[in-house]
Amino acid sequence: MNLIEGNVFLPCFIPREELVPDPVTGLTESAAYCAQTAWLLNATIRDNIIFAAPFNKKRYNDVIDACGLRRDLEILEGGDETEIGEKGITLSGGQKQRVSLARALYSNSAYVLLDDCLSAVDSHTAVHIYENALTGDLMKNRTCLLISHNVPLTVKKADYVVFMTNGSVKAQGTVDEMIAADAFDAEVLKSIADSTTTTAVAPTKGSSTDCDVAEDDENDESSSSKGKLIEEETKSEGSVKMEVYATYLRYFATKSNLFLLISFSLGCETCSVLKSWWVRVWTSIPDEDSVLLTATYSVAHKAASLSISSLFAKAQTPDWWFTPLFHSPISPTILTMSHSPLYYVLVYSLIGIIYSSLDAVRDFVTLHCGLVASGKMFEDLLTRILGANLRFFDSTPVGRLTNRFSKDIGSLDDEISYQIDWFFSLPHITPSVPST
Repeated sequence: MNLIEGNVFLPCFIPREELVPDPVTGLTESAAYCAQTAWLLNATIRDNIIFAAPFNKKRYNDVIDACGLRRDLEILEGGDETEIGEKGITLSGGQKQRVSLARALYSNSAYVLLDDCLSAVDSHTAVHIYENALTGDLMKNRTCLLISHNVPLTVKKADYVVFMTNGSVKAQGTVDEMIAADAFDAEVLKSIADSTTTTAVAPTKGSSTDCDVAEDDENDESSSSKGKLIEEETKSEGSVKMEVYATYLRYFATKSNLFLLISFSLGCETCSVLKSWWVRVWTSIPDEDSVLLTATYSVAHKAASLSISSLFAKAQTPDWWFTPLFHSPISPTILTMSHSPLYYVLVYSLIGIIYSSLDAVRDFVTLHCGLVASGKMFEDLLTRILGANLRFFDSTPVGRLTNRFSKDIGSLDDEISYQIDWFFSLPHITPSVPST
C-alpha cells in the first residue's frame, strides 16, 4: 500500500537479540503478530508458545490460562510437549488460533497486532479470551491493535475505535464519540450498556492457575514421549552394505551399458600400458652419437688387450704399415636407425588419440547412466511419496522431504556419477611412465 498521508510506525527492524527491555515494564520496542490463519511450527505446543524466548514458568502458566488452553493440555496425551505436526495438523482450528495468540501474549513486545483472532473460537471461549487475555494483566502497558468482526464484544473496552465498511472508514474515535455519532447499532449499544455488569466466564474445570504445566523433569520426559509425533531421522553407520551398491547398479545401467563401460575402461588401460611400452622401446634404441662412442670404446678395449709379441709379429710383414692392427667388432649397420624419430612420435601420438577418445566416450556413458539412474530414483521416490498414507505426512516434516528431493537427488546427479567414473577409470592400476 502507498502512504498518502500521515506516518507509519512499526518497530520490527531491530533483531530480538539487540532489543533492550524496559526496566519498569520489561517490554521491548517490538511488535508481536497473530494472523487470522494461525501460523505454527512443526514442534511441540510449548515450543510454539515460547518461540525460542527464555522460559518463564509463571508467565507461561498465566498465558495458558488466559488463552483457555489448560483443558486442552489435559486432554492431549503429551500435554504441552505434544508435537502438533506441520501447520498444527493435529489441532483443531480453535486450538491453532489460541496457540498462536498465546505466542503473541508470551512475548515481551510492547505492540501486539491481532488479526481477527476470535473468529475461530466459540462465543464462550471468545468472552474468556477477551476478558483474560486481550484486556487482562498480560496486556498491561502494551498497545493492542485488534481487528474483529465481533463488535459487540470487543468495542466495550476499546480506547479507540475505527469502524470500517466495504474497505473504507465509516467512523472513528473513542467509544463515546462513536455513540454520539450514532455509528453503532442497537446490539452494540446494549453490549456497551451491559459491560459494567458483565463478568468474565469462569474458567472451565481443570483450568486452575495453581496447576503447573510441568511439575518436574520426570513428568516432562514422560509427557514428551507420549506426545511424540515426528519420527527421528536416522542414518546407517559403518560400511555401506552390498545391497546398496546392487540397488544403485540396477538403476545405473543395463547389462549392455555395463559391458560398454568395462570394455572402454579396459581399452583405456591397454592404451595407457602401450604408451609406456612404446616410450620404453623408443628410448632403448641408441642414436648415432651413442653408437660411435660405443665403437670407440670397443676399439680402445681391443687395442689394450693385444700383447706386445703380437704387435711385433705384425710389424715384420712387408705391408705392415697399411695393415690395421685390429678389426672393429662393431657392424656398420648399427650406425643407422631402422626408423626416423618422426615415426616414433606419430605412433605415440596415435596411441594418445585412441586413449583420449576411449576415455571421453567412457566419461560420457558414465555420466549419462548416472543421470538416468537419478531420474529413475526420483520417479520411484515421487511415486512412493504420493502413494503414502496421510499419517506419514503427519510424522514426517516437509523440510525433510524437501531435502530428499533436492539435496539428495543433487548428490545423485553430481557426486555419485563422478565417483562411478573414477571407479571405471581404475587410477590405482595405471602404470607410471619410466624415466628416460
